[in-house]
This record gives sequence, C-alpha cells and structure tokens, in this order.
Amino acid sequence: MIWLYILIPVLIVSAVAIYFDKKSGMKMPDSPENAIKVDQAEKQNRLNTYGND
Repeated sequence: MIWLYILIPVLIVSAVAIYFDKKSGMKMPDSPENAIKVDQAEKQNRLNTYGND
C-alpha cells in the first residue's frame, strides 16, 4: 500500500505536465515572433560584447 503514496503523486504531476504541454503547444521555429526575438537577442548580445561605445 505504501507504493500508492509514491505512485499517485507521480501520476498527478505527470498528468498536469502533459496537460500544460498540450495546451501551450510548440510553435514552428521559423515563425515571425521567433525571428523578432532572435534579432533582439543578437542586438543585446552585441551590446553586451562591445559595451556602450
């Protein structure tokens, strides 16, 4: 019976994780939103690398 105390929380957490994974889903990497984020990340990286000069 003690295995129920271990198994039930694992099943509940797994179910919640699967639910949120299906709900949020994954976007294609070539979406316009991701392209904008990549550009912003590159600009920030250049700023951090070369400073404010």
